[in-house]
Amino acid sequence: MNYSLTASRGGIVLHMHFNWALTWMNAWWFLDETDICSPWNFVACMFVSDWLSDAEATTMLLEEGDGMTVSRQGLPVFFRHCEANGKGPRHGWYMYMCFADSLRQAASLPGALGVFFLADDAVPIRPWWRLKSQLLFR
Repeated sequence: MNYSLTASRGGIVLHMHFNWALTWMNAWWFLDETDICSPWNFVACMFVSDWLSDAEATTMLLEEGDGMTVSRQGLPVFFRHCEANGKGPRHGWYMYMCFADSLRQAASLPGALGVFFLADDAVPIRPWWRLKSQLLFR
């Protein structure tokens, strides 16, 4: 592993949370149309939902590549199934359980020092390089 590259991205793993598995195509859009899962931004990306609740998501995200793929920039991307996301009075009610699971998973990834949790309906309005430096400073 290139340690200067690891240091430049701060050892951060992206956890992008999707409350509804049927929005699985949005995860693919992020991979195809943006540079969010670039090695310059993160050490890995995790797209998390209760993917098994949607047959198409199960086929496209979990069966095709065993829940792992690589972004077009070469970054490991994991489609993590979190059953807790579909429990409770509404989807996402127990999303904090998915966050906890991502923290455990991220701890086993080389170069990972922390996790940036982002819901699929959140929009950072600052440039990533500025937001990342402010978060790392805190």
